[in-house]
Amino acid sequence: MIPVYEAALSGEEAVESPGITISLTEGSLYVGCQYAFWQTGAVSPVWTSSDERVATIDQNGVLTAKHTGKTTVTCAENGNSATCELTVTSASPLNLSAKALELPQGAAAVLTSRAKNVKWYSSNHQVAAVSNGAVTAVGAGYATVTAYTDCSASTCLVHVSPVPQDSGMRLNVSSGTLYVGCQYAFWQTGADTPPGQAPTPQSRPSIKTASSPPSRRAMP
Repeated sequence: MIPVYEAALSGEEAVESPGITISLTEGSLYVGCQYAFWQTGAVSPVWTSSDERVATIDQNGVLTAKHTGKTTVTCAENGNSATCELTVTSASPLNLSAKALELPQGAAAVLTSRAKNVKWYSSNHQVAAVSNGAVTAVGAGYATVTAYTDCSASTCLVHVSPVPQDSGMRLNVSSGTLYVGCQYAFWQTGADTPPGQAPTPQSRPSIKTASSPPSRRAMP
């Protein structure tokens, strides 16, 4: 049985079923390691493990190896499904500097290990890429980065969050203070109101009043 990271590197991972493709058809994983499956063709698939004593899988497709044995991982939706036959084996864990990373898209982090001759593998290069332990967050989603040698391995679960979309709307002042009884007409860009046009009295925002002189800069 080929370890999941070597199966993927050899290009034998893809398995297809009508309407659904998942990232691995069969492989083995060490106890305590994780693997983040990916799929195409399903909108909201249900992921299951036939033996949760051996391995569990959440609805993001992240599998955790619990105990030695065999299990079948299934990705199903609307009567279509794809499966992976997985064997979990025991081995000495490889020291790894982190078990999980939360990164925004475009960010980077470095994983280290005290082991020698370590190889690195990402379960999904479209989510997280890795080179000599340097992890780059490529796209939103989940991926497992595996550090492995000939006799041991450890994984780090990487969750990449999407970059928030910029609405394009800007106000002319982001913070400030105002004396009691005073008014201020904001203007904005990026919405329907033409740039530089003051809001009408009906749409003017409320201003918090101050009972003492401002401690920050006054509005222009």
